[in-house]
Amino acid sequence: MTAEGQAFAVDQTLDVSDLFGAISGTIAWGDGTANAATLQSPPVSGPIRFRLDYSLDTSGFFNDASRRALLQTAADMVSSKFGDSLGAIQPLAGDSWEARFLHPITGIRVSRTNLTIPANEILVFIGARDLGAVEGGLADRGGFSAQSPRPAFLDAVKSRGQAGALASPATDVGPWGGSIAFDSTQNWYFGASTGGLQSNQLDFVSVATHEFMHVMGFGTTSVWDSKVVNSTFVGANAVAVFGSAVPMADNDHFSNSLMIDARRPTMVQIFNPGERLLPSRLDLAGLKDIGWQLIPQTVRVTGSHTYGDNADLNLRTTLVGATLGSKSTTRAVTITNAAPVLALISNKTAQAGTPLVLPALGQFTDAGFGMPLATPARSETFTYRIQWGDGSPDQIGPANISSLGSPGQATVGFFDATHTYPSAGTFTATVRVGDDDGGFAERSFQVTVAPTGRVTLSLDKSTIAENSGAGAAVLTVTRTGTSLANALVVNLASSDTTEVTLPASVTIPANQSSTTVSISAVDDALFDGTQRVTLNPSALGLESVGVSLDVTDFQPLVVTADRTELREGIDGQSATVARISIRSPAPSGGVLVSLVASPSGVLVFPSSVLIPAGSTEATWNVSAFNDNRPSNPRTVVVSGSGPGILSGTLQFTIQDDDPARWTNPTNPFDINQSGALNPLDVLVLIDEINRSRSRVLDPVLDAGLLFVDPNRDGALDPLDVLFVIDEINRR
Repeated sequence: MTAEGQAFAVDQTLDVSDLFGAISGTIAWGDGTANAATLQSPPVSGPIRFRLDYSLDTSGFFNDASRRALLQTAADMVSSKFGDSLGAIQPLAGDSWEARFLHPITGIRVSRTNLTIPANEILVFIGARDLGAVEGGLADRGGFSAQSPRPAFLDAVKSRGQAGALASPATDVGPWGGSIAFDSTQNWYFGASTGGLQSNQLDFVSVATHEFMHVMGFGTTSVWDSKVVNSTFVGANAVAVFGSAVPMADNDHFSNSLMIDARRPTMVQIFNPGERLLPSRLDLAGLKDIGWQLIPQTVRVTGSHTYGDNADLNLRTTLVGATLGSKSTTRAVTITNAAPVLALISNKTAQAGTPLVLPALGQFTDAGFGMPLATPARSETFTYRIQWGDGSPDQIGPANISSLGSPGQATVGFFDATHTYPSAGTFTATVRVGDDDGGFAERSFQVTVAPTGRVTLSLDKSTIAENSGAGAAVLTVTRTGTSLANALVVNLASSDTTEVTLPASVTIPANQSSTTVSISAVDDALFDGTQRVTLNPSALGLESVGVSLDVTDFQPLVVTADRTELREGIDGQSATVARISIRSPAPSGGVLVSLVASPSGVLVFPSSVLIPAGSTEATWNVSAFNDNRPSNPRTVVVSGSGPGILSGTLQFTIQDDDPARWTNPTNPFDINQSGALNPLDVLVLIDEINRSRSRVLDPVLDAGLLFVDPNRDGALDPLDVLFVIDEINRR
C-alpha cells in the first residue's frame, strides 16, 4: 500500500505487438494529472521488408499515393516484428524459376519468370477488384517452380535460407512473396489513426495487416496445417499466449469470437465495420509457431507520482506508436490516508485562577495536500480537541493550515489554546489533531499549576550508605511565597521506609522560612544495590517540592581459608579450601567474584567464583605451585572483587622445601668451598654470570655447578653477588 504523500511507482512490462513506429507513453494518474512515462527497452525493427508491386493494378485503385503509403505502412508494421534473415533469389546463367500467383485484378493464376528478389525482401503484387463484398482482401502466398544445375539456387527459391523450410516435414517457411487483391466495392476507411473511422466503414489498415500475415504463411502453409488439430491451433507459442489450444473458425483463421487482451486478434475470419484490428501477440505467436523469428514485442513502462490525498483511483497507461496504433491499460490504485504528525508539546506551568494562553500549542504536519484537479476536487482539513485533565469540557475547533504541502513537502498547520485552572495541582492534558479522513495524532503534556506558595525540601548530601544509621543526612524544609507570621506544620514522607526514615512532621517556627531535621539510613541486610528514595513534604494550601536521595548497598566481601600457610610440593600441606562470603544472600543470577593474586604465579586458583543466588558464600581450592626449585618463604595476597560488593583480601605464606642443591649447607656464603669467606667467592659468582649469564638454575644443565645460589632463590643473578658482598662488608 502507498500512502498519500509517498511516491507511488509504476513499473510495468506491456505488450506492444499492435504498435508501430517510435513508441511514446503517458500515465494518467487518476487524480486529474498526467505526465509522460519513461519507456525502456522498446522493440527493435527487423530487417525484412515487403516490396509492393503495383504494375498489375489496372483498376487504378492504388493510383492515389496516400493509399500506397498507407499500405506500405501496414506492410512495414508486420515485417518489422521479425528478425529472420531471408536469402536473395538471384538467377544466374543456367538458372530458371517461375513465380506463380493469383492475378490481383483477374483472379487468374499467372506467373513471372526469373524474378530477382533481394535479400530480406518479400515481393507482393497489389491490385483491387470486386470480391463480391464477402472479402475485404484476398491474399495468395505465391508458388513456384525452379530448374538449375545449382542446388544452392534451388534451395534459395524454396527456402530463402531457412533450413527448416527444406526439412521433411517442414518446420519453417521462406516465401518469395505472393499477391493481395482488395475489394474495390467496399466502403473503405483510409487513415493511420482511428479518429475518422465510421461505423459503416471497413478499416483498410486492419485488412492489409491481416493479408500480409497470410502471405507470410499464416493459414497458407503445410507447417501451419500440421498444427491444426480438431479445429484448434496447437502451436506451442500460441498455446502459451492463449492458455490452451486456440479455437479456429476454419483452418486459416482464429475463431471470430476469440478474445486476447480484451480485444479480437487480427487473424479472425470476419472484420466488423468500424473496427480496427492490428496484430496481437496471439497473431504474432502463430507466425512464430511456423518458424518466423519473433522480436520480443514488449516495453518497460516506469513512472512515479505522489498523491495528495487518499482515494481509490484508476490509473491509465497509454502507449502510442508514432506510425500506427495506440493502446491503454487501466489498473486500480488504492492510496491510503497518512495520519497527521503532531509535534512534541513541552510541559507547561500556570497559576491557579490565571488564564493559561498558549499560542500555536499544537504544531503538526501532514503528508497529504489534497487533489485540486480531481473530479470532484479534494482538499485537506483538520480539527483539534484538547482535554485539560481537570474535568472541564473538551476544547474543540478547526486547526489552521499555515502552508499547504506539495510532493515532497508536507502540509504544515497549528492551533492555539487557552484554559484557566481553578486550583493548584499537576494535570495531564491530552491534545488530538485529526484530518478529514479519520487519521489523527495525540500528544500529552503536564501542566503544573502553582498555588500562592511552596514548601521545598533539600539535603546536605545526595548519597548515603545504608549502614550510616541515624543522622545520615540533614534535611532542610523551606517555605516560600507565603506569610511567615505563623508557624507551619509540614508533613514528611519517605517513598521507601526500608531504606530511609524521617520524622512524620516538622514545624517551621513563626517568622522563620526554614528548619532542619535529621534523617536515618536503614540497613535492610539485602543485596539490592543502590536504591533511590524520594522524600516529599506536604502542607495545606502549598505546593510541594520533594528531593531524591541515593542509598548505597553495604556488602563487604570476606575471604578466609582453612590454612594460610602452604608448603610447596608437600602432600596435605600444599593446598587448602578458601571461602568468600557476603552478609546478605546473593540476588537472582548470583554474584560473580573475580580473584587475583599478587604476586602472580605462586598460587593456583580459579579466576572467578560464583556465589549462587540465595547463598552468602562459596568455596574454592587454592594450592601452591611447585616450580621444583628452591626459594625463600613468599607472601601472596589474594584479592576478591565483584559488582555491588566491597573488595576483600587474604594473605598466604608459601614455604619451599625443595633441596637447595646450589647452596652450601655448611656456609651459604662459601661459594668455592674453601672453608672461608673472601672476595674469591664473589669472583666465582661473577665469572659464572659472565660465562652463562643470569638464569634460573636447571637441575640437569647446571648439575655440575658449585654453590652459586647463596640466597637460595633457585636462580643465579647479581642478587647472589650482592648477597655475598653484603656479608663480607658486615664481617
